[in-house]
Amino acid sequence: MGVFSKQFLSASPNGLPIKITGTATGTANTIHASASSAKDVMWLHAVNTTGGNVDLTIEFGGVVSPDHHIKMRIEAQSGPILVVPGIPLTGSVTVKAFASVANAVNIVGYVDRISETVGGGVAYTAPYDTKAVRFSGAIGERLDIGSASELQFERDEAFSIAVWFRLRYGELSEAFGYLASNTDGFRGWGLYLDHDSPTYQIRFDVTDYGGTPITVAYTLTNIYELFNDRVWHQLVGTYAGDNTNGKLYLDGILIKAATGTLSATILANNLRIGNHGTNNLQWQGLIGPVGIWNKELSADEVSVLFNGRNTLNLLTSPAPSNLAGYWRMGEGDSGTTIADWSGNGNDATMNNLTVADDVEPMHLHTPSYSYTPLSSGLKCVEFAGGDDELSNTGDRPFTQHPHFDHPFTISFWARATTGGSWMVVFGNDHTSWLHGVAVMDSGASQITVYLGYSGSAMIYSYYDTEGAQRDGNWHHYVVRYATGRTYSDSHVWVDGVRRRVTGGGVGLGANQLYNANNVFIGDGFVGKIAEVAYWNHYLSDFDIMRLYNKGIPTDILTDFPEGLIHYWRMGDGPEDAYPTIKDVVGGFDLTMTNMDSGDIVTDHPANPT
Repeated sequence: MGVFSKQFLSASPNGLPIKITGTATGTANTIHASASSAKDVMWLHAVNTTGGNVDLTIEFGGVVSPDHHIKMRIEAQSGPILVVPGIPLTGSVTVKAFASVANAVNIVGYVDRISETVGGGVAYTAPYDTKAVRFSGAIGERLDIGSASELQFERDEAFSIAVWFRLRYGELSEAFGYLASNTDGFRGWGLYLDHDSPTYQIRFDVTDYGGTPITVAYTLTNIYELFNDRVWHQLVGTYAGDNTNGKLYLDGILIKAATGTLSATILANNLRIGNHGTNNLQWQGLIGPVGIWNKELSADEVSVLFNGRNTLNLLTSPAPSNLAGYWRMGEGDSGTTIADWSGNGNDATMNNLTVADDVEPMHLHTPSYSYTPLSSGLKCVEFAGGDDELSNTGDRPFTQHPHFDHPFTISFWARATTGGSWMVVFGNDHTSWLHGVAVMDSGASQITVYLGYSGSAMIYSYYDTEGAQRDGNWHHYVVRYATGRTYSDSHVWVDGVRRRVTGGGVGLGANQLYNANNVFIGDGFVGKIAEVAYWNHYLSDFDIMRLYNKGIPTDILTDFPEGLIHYWRMGDGPEDAYPTIKDVVGGFDLTMTNMDSGDIVTDHPANPT
């Protein structure tokens, strides 16, 4: 048995941010010196306080690149962004950091220290390997547990619920749904993730029918970092049994406390996992081990429960004598039954799910992915506004998409100066989005996407970019269409973050033709555009995150070939030469119009000038 404790970074004994003043190896700032024998599991977040992008380098016990380095780009005015995701260290390893710009980045964080020495922490058992149930989001998928007395708590009885969860492949959904609940629609409790555009919340509610409910709601400020990371997270809700106090913990840390005034029964007799008790608000993703206790877990116990992002055997720690229910989500199970390991015998029944088809091992490690970097000296095309454009009006490139019942994804990089007008148009002529799709820089904080068949049968959507596209930096844009033929079915990402829809209108009828005969890039636009690609399918949220790749473009031909039907390298292609920009996949080449050879310039998001 070891000891688990949270520790301040050695360079910040009071927990305050560490300002990165160094700009090279020799001037790197010390962040933390790990323990000599214990294991320090390090979690670091970075905040960029400036208006420009900053490249951050973390050094792990050495100065050799890439052997000892983690490098990533921290976007302007962003953070906190996870830069060291729970990496274990020991043997007095010193971690340092430097940045491309001095005094621009602050580092905050802590270490989870695991020691064999008693004292200074709470004891825990070794990590326990287990499994998870996969929920597709289909209506009716759930685990039913019901009304067992050990799992029904009245308002004068304390209880706690803990759930491990992960989004499948990092995908976000419009309504996250319930991890667990015990409600009849009027009373009871629920632990869930909620999307109420434009905000996302983590919530733990305890409700009666007559008093003031306890609503513990934590609003997320950066859904990309938290839920598109493909990392397992643990959510814990606790109720004090005093009619008043509820708390919510994420990954072992208290993130929100709230009060209410309960005055009537909270008994609901309808315990479920992965679903709301009455409204089919089903979870979409993976759910790992679930535990319920007949006590309010303390902050120390919740910290032990998280265990540095490692599952525990809840029969031994923490608070095993108060364990009311424990489901290992497929471990040793078969058929449609998920066993209750607490000893109380309250097994869960799988509804529209089976162990054979819907259970998989938990992989608690931080996921990673490989990417193919582009070479140095990369180029782009620069547009001066007016009639500058790339175009091809002599063919119909999109025969794979005869109408708007087919999905597609468009990706490109842009560096606007004054912005304005069209960025990318797949349409019928160079002044209209009719019979096609168009992406427009329509304001300092707005992107507009048009999809249309005619002036009276089109959809248009406005997206808030928070002023990103006209700050003089490179930004990555993705437009994805889902086939629903309404303005909410087109989605926009800027720099890996899905942007909220702020308005739109009109609609398309079934089977209305796409007929995008022509391609225009940069018509009226002022700035630079690089790496334009078009897929004939709906890229996942995780793929879009990989495309952005923390601001470092990847080789699309190698990393994202499936469904890729057009790809313009914008000056980088092996056969690009004024006035032709080659389509290296589909052969639909573009001609530089009202431009000259000097408009192919050496500048690129991979090596900005």
